[in-house]
Amino acid sequence: MPSHCFLALIDQACWIELQSEAEQLLFVGYACGPGETPPPSPLFQEAQQQISAYLQGKLKVFDLPLRLKGPPFYQRVWQALLEIPYGHKVSYKELAQRVGNPKAARAVGGANRSNPLPLLVPCHRVVAQGKALGPHYSFGGQETQRHLLAMEARHATL
Repeated sequence: MPSHCFLALIDQACWIELQSEAEQLLFVGYACGPGETPPPSPLFQEAQQQISAYLQGKLKVFDLPLRLKGPPFYQRVWQALLEIPYGHKVSYKELAQRVGNPKAARAVGGANRSNPLPLLVPCHRVVAQGKALGPHYSFGGQETQRHLLAMEARHATL
């Protein structure tokens, strides 16, 4: 059975829900508030430290155990997302080419929208052709995507 934890980040202004099972993270999402949560496990404590460091521009690659559940095509897309370097962007079309299906840009968008671990599996780094923000970013919408991309651009060379 999955465990839940609600983490306050950035002075209690942003709450993030984490779910894990068998010491692997399953889900990251926004939460309206703290919710009911048991004391955080070592995994949740480490995730909180790494997410906080990332949001401060001090961490560029997460080192957490992840369990990505989904169809095989989505799995390939999510693995390809993990290979996009911090501070870089790729288009849906380019990502489709990377996963071996150059005509599957819309399907890549569907996989991006279904990503259960946004932030950790950086779907915010995928943009529409011409580098416009992607319509398939669901973790806080385009405003969050814009913020994350700008933050990474500021800290990419540090």
